[in-house]
Amino acid sequence: MEIIRVRSFTKNDYKKIFEYNKEHIIHNFPDSIHRDNLLKTAIDKDLHNPRAYFFFAMDEETKKPIAFLWLRIEKDPYKEPRPYRYLDLHYIHVDECWRKKGIGEGLMEFTMKFAKKKKCREIRLGTHTANNAAQNLYKKFSFEPYRVIMRTFV
Repeated sequence: MEIIRVRSFTKNDYKKIFEYNKEHIIHNFPDSIHRDNLLKTAIDKDLHNPRAYFFFAMDEETKKPIAFLWLRIEKDPYKEPRPYRYLDLHYIHVDECWRKKGIGEGLMEFTMKFAKKKKCREIRLGTHTANNAAQNLYKKFSFEPYRVIMRTFV
């Protein structure tokens, strides 16, 4: 795997995140409506959260973002004998033209190292049941189903 350069988020990155989010919603939540204002509110809230982190993977030649990562350190109060820290991989997105080139694997390697550095005991994430590419990526890093969310319409 080629090493990718990762940098922190700046407020100039909103536009790129909105582009990624539209694509993300279409692929993962086809029955949802894309709303930039809801995403901006969530990002703004986490920008002031000392346990939230935003990163971009960069194209070395053009210096433009090619992928986005949003991480949060959380505490699981239900674990015994005492609560412990875990990393919530809240959002990962690789630009469509950069997929199948190892970028997702590079971001996952970055995430694994980041979690260890922050002394987290585990990493948790969620993905759509139809997102097989993402699930296959996560399985490469030993992720396994932890919880199942079920629903019915009434």
